Amino acid sequence: MKKQSLLLLGFLLIFTACGAPTEGQAVDLSAELMEFSGGVELRQAAEGDFAPAQLGMKLESGGALRTDGSGRARLDLSSGTIIRVAPSSFFSLESNTPADDGLLTRLQLEFGQIFIVLQGGQAEVDTPSGLATVRGSYMMVFSDPETGQVYVTCLEGNCGVKNESGTLEFQAGQAAMLIPAEAGQLPLPPQGILMSEEDFAEWLSSIPEAVEILPVASQTLSALQTNQPGLFAILTSTATATPLPTSTPTLEPTATATNTIAPPPIIFLPPPTATKTPDFSPAPTPADSGPAIFSSVSFVFDEVLCGLGVFEAIVTDPDGIGSVYVGFEKNNQSVTTPVYVQMSEEGQSIYTISTATLPAGAYGDTLFYFIKAYDSNGYLTIDTVLSEPYPEACDSPSSFSNRTVSYPTDCQVTFTVDVTDPETVTDVFLRHELNSPIFQSQGLPMNNVIGDTWEVTISLIAPVTGSDVIHYAFEAYDNASYIAIDGVPPYTVNYAGACNP
Repeated sequence: MKKQSLLLLGFLLIFTACGAPTEGQAVDLSAELMEFSGGVELRQAAEGDFAPAQLGMKLESGGALRTDGSGRARLDLSSGTIIRVAPSSFFSLESNTPADDGLLTRLQLEFGQIFIVLQGGQAEVDTPSGLATVRGSYMMVFSDPETGQVYVTCLEGNCGVKNESGTLEFQAGQAAMLIPAEAGQLPLPPQGILMSEEDFAEWLSSIPEAVEILPVASQTLSALQTNQPGLFAILTSTATATPLPTSTPTLEPTATATNTIAPPPIIFLPPPTATKTPDFSPAPTPADSGPAIFSSVSFVFDEVLCGLGVFEAIVTDPDGIGSVYVGFEKNNQSVTTPVYVQMSEEGQSIYTISTATLPAGAYGDTLFYFIKAYDSNGYLTIDTVLSEPYPEACDSPSSFSNRTVSYPTDCQVTFTVDVTDPETVTDVFLRHELNSPIFQSQGLPMNNVIGDTWEVTISLIAPVTGSDVIHYAFEAYDNASYIAIDGVPPYTVNYAGACNP
């Protein structure tokens, strides 16, 4: 009620100056890109072209956003509603129109998954298999691009789905599925079920706005499982799975009936696995009596590149694990502002992550880290802060400067770098790959041409063009056998020649 009152007050202030729209009169709908990671593209209006995402980009009615398998995004609508878009998704803005309890925002989901955090009013999501609606707060819609099935969860508020065969209203802690029609037949009526523990865990790991209501939602789930197991009543038409007539009539719900058709297996997207610091990680929630058990927590530095390492932990919980993160800092045992990276489940309660986001350090530095786990009820448990000293190979006395790349011939590239060290540099190597940041080949010895300057010329394997990218890094060893790495992650340079013999 408080959110709605504030929203209505804002409308009154705007409409006093501009004039309030009447029922059915469209209100401009726009959105601003507030967060994104991975592959994200936007079409700013219905007639525009898709372009790579940039923070602050605006979408107008008809504008669309699409993500690849690594892409995630947050859009803030002009109505105040937040839309979070999952990987491999395509959705667009349609319109705003006044409704009895505020604005009705219409969206189109072609495929993929979106999470809606509604700030008053209503929202409708049109999908290839039917319509999903929410009044109140939190709804997730997933449209499978291969099967056409649509899965909807209602974390808070009042939700609904409908297709040609009926309408289903459901509430917090419940879910529904829309199943596309077979050729020449009407679709099945909407299928109603309870949200699973995995559904709650997905909200927790994907949507930071959901954390504050999870305890209430979990209580709702427990009550539903106790008092209302299985399917619940739906409102549907009597025409189900019958041949389509030559002209399709508008189907009106008739009487309340209990659907006895068991729903197909639920399809949902698992929590995403991040390979870098997440753009939005879950906020801490009050821990319960310690549901998670940590064992075999470890970290191992890469033997060559000290900016890399592998975290591993065995995490178990009787309520089921929702997501696991590692937080770490250099030389700070309190770990006050840690970098968080989500860990991947490898099976049998083993969680791991290989990361290149470690703070650069030298021999004598210490990496402090801990594991935190959220269970399926939203409870948080944090493991003891552990430490791992940077190995001797991570000593970094060397200083790299004056890096240059030149092209003696079309098929040759010369790398030059100045390397200084108080203990005297003995060897410098060039590591490089064409069009790949992962080095597969051994480092090439560089020549000490004069003073602190080292140089090497490489020949590129044809065919190579100006569109190719060289990834490179330098390794330096001093007379105490310490190693210093310059370029983690590696430097890049576009090849300037055209090697096509």
